[in-house]
Amino acid sequence: MKFVYREADLRKTIFEQVFPDAPEEITKFGLEHIALGQIIKIDGENTLKGCVIEADENGLLVILMHHFKVDKAIGYQYFKFANIQGIKVKEGMLFYKLTFQFFDGKNYVIRVQKRNTKHLPNQHENIKIIVDKLHDQNLRDMDNEILKKSKKEKRILSFFYVTTLIIFLGFALNFGFKYIKDSFLLFLIIIIGTGILHFVVFMFAVLYLTNRKERPFTKEFNAVMNTYRETDDAYQLLENLSNLKNQPKTQEASNAYVYCIISYQSVR
Repeated sequence: MKFVYREADLRKTIFEQVFPDAPEEITKFGLEHIALGQIIKIDGENTLKGCVIEADENGLLVILMHHFKVDKAIGYQYFKFANIQGIKVKEGMLFYKLTFQFFDGKNYVIRVQKRNTKHLPNQHENIKIIVDKLHDQNLRDMDNEILKKSKKEKRILSFFYVTTLIIFLGFALNFGFKYIKDSFLLFLIIIIGTGILHFVVFMFAVLYLTNRKERPFTKEFNAVMNTYRETDDAYQLLENLSNLKNQPKTQEASNAYVYCIISYQSVR
């Protein structure tokens, strides 16, 4: 098993594992100027996914690599510039941080090492070429209403969590001071238990509301997956997933939907 990313091995892996079943817009990449990086955020949520990137005049190819196997690709994404409203490039001492804001609210942050290494001798030159192509697009608008709405919903959720927790603890403290003020241990157990109870109740409430909101998408998505289990046809699965009438409404469902598409691209 290989433990180190090597430029030649990365090309070989992509050519053998990704390109055979990929469309022409992907296979046209020559992989002459690839750079190794990591996706560190998706829609504001922290993540850590190894990737290989290369840019052409139409977009950025992102090859997702296995977390533990350096010689295994698990899928790809193609960031078409036509679908991107803004690209922000931040250059640090050791890394570039590339932020891509899509019109549909999607937001990706990719961190790419700047310096060359023994096994990646062209990393610095290649990432400079990629960054120059990104700058050439002149996409500066990072202000997206869909992403703002998602962040606002998360802040509201956090506010309600803290507010309801205070209410729960208020009742617990009132009960404790009235009936068990002589037993500190029991008082502490009730406070901790109330915090746990609040967490469970709050999560169940959020799950219920989320499932209700996502019911049309979930029903259609499950039907597509059931069809795949019967036919084992990955091509048809990806076609059906790409043409769902009911799109995911929450960020979590959207992330799962995208991850599902990426995962099944590797088994076609």
